[in-house]
Amino acid sequence: MKRVISLFLVMLILGTIFAVFAAGYLDGNNTGYNFDIVGGKAVITGYTGNSSSLSIPSSVKYNNTNYSVTKIGDYAFAGRSSIITSLTLPSTLTEIGEGAFSTTNNIYSSSMSNTTLTIPANVTKIGARAFHSWVKLKTLTFASGSKCTTIGKYAFRNCQALSSVTLR
Repeated sequence: MKRVISLFLVMLILGTIFAVFAAGYLDGNNTGYNFDIVGGKAVITGYTGNSSSLSIPSSVKYNNTNYSVTKIGDYAFAGRSSIITSLTLPSTLTEIGEGAFSTTNNIYSSSMSNTTLTIPANVTKIGARAFHSWVKLKTLTFASGSKCTTIGKYAFRNCQALSSVTLR
């Protein structure tokens, strides 16, 4: 009986530890962004806030240390149920993951105020299906000095209103 209880407690403790590590971190600045630290840099993995106007931070804070945000993780905002009316990406960003913003609710929103998207100059890779089905996106601009060398398959598929792409 003692062995069963001991085994149960060990499993409970391990399960709790795994759940904490699997969940990632919440920004210490209370912005609502979830993130992981990878190689001393922050990867945004989701958003728990309720703002419809998203401005991805250039850094996040954890344990009194600021980490530069360099990536939006795969499917970080995919299928988001609340409407995104605008999106601003930080200049520190170097990668936008696969499906990062695919099929977010802004695609059906008549209130989407920002029909333009600027990809920061430091972004080198945009993953497959990153902005799939942003049907209200009209203008896509790559910032001056763009370092983008890879745009994944279907990254802007079904962006039906897209009529202008600018490379600076």
